[in-house]
Amino acid sequence: MLDPMRTILFLAVFSSQIFAYVAGSAGIQEGGVELTMKAELMRGLAGPENLAESQQRLIPSVNIFELGAGYNFGALSVFQDIKARLTSAQFTSAEETLSGTTIYSKNEGWIAGIELSSNLIHDVDKIFGIFVRTQHPINMNVAKFVNPKVDRIGLGVQSGFKFNESFGQETVVFFGSGLNQDGMKQNPSLSVSLLGAWILNQGFFADGAALKFGPFYDGDLSERSDLGYGTTGIRTFRIGAVLSASYNISKHLGLDLAYIQKFSGSYFRATKDFIFTLRMNL
Repeated sequence: MLDPMRTILFLAVFSSQIFAYVAGSAGIQEGGVELTMKAELMRGLAGPENLAESQQRLIPSVNIFELGAGYNFGALSVFQDIKARLTSAQFTSAEETLSGTTIYSKNEGWIAGIELSSNLIHDVDKIFGIFVRTQHPINMNVAKFVNPKVDRIGLGVQSGFKFNESFGQETVVFFGSGLNQDGMKQNPSLSVSLLGAWILNQGFFADGAALKFGPFYDGDLSERSDLGYGTTGIRTFRIGAVLSASYNISKHLGLDLAYIQKFSGSYFRATKDFIFTLRMNL
């Protein structure tokens, strides 16, 4: 059975492509393989700031379906739980219109990703790790206002603490380089999340379950222009909350659900995000 501390970080298997709430690498036991299937649905309102309020009611719709595979190589010197992870995601972003005029057509494509991660501290009641990831979009219209967030290079740190047998806390700080492609770009950004966890490891939840809730912040570090909407100085920032539930159905199978809600911000791509992840450990 997974120990309570491992359960906390075991939940962090999902990683939002839209909101820059970024979860750290999930826990895989040494020599173990983890396979994941994830569906992410982006919904809500969006719109450039220069539009009239009545015109900012763009209803974006982005669907992302991702397959992932990870392996834990064990320890080397001070690096523990050295993990490599490959992902392949198919995305669809809806047509964007304004006053009946098509600004951007529907876009379908793929995002390939690689992630390396390791824990520098992994004790019974605390953990601290680092991770680096790279993503490459295929057939993505980078100029489109509403699209998945892609980072050519991403660097992150994650930490977790177990206060007692029932409660813990997780922090993730992530820098994403954004994307420059064909003269178009997505801005680099910095995101921070601070989540509390209620850990369940008895009875029906004997294999591990938890609820996590807390705030997140995501802010661009530079500006860009959008020729389609005639907008300059686009610099996104979002403040919101994350609510997630995770249940280890068995020692080898788990389910994660997450809801992300934006409360405040500017130039945002959407106001809410739903994430469903099924994971299998071999």
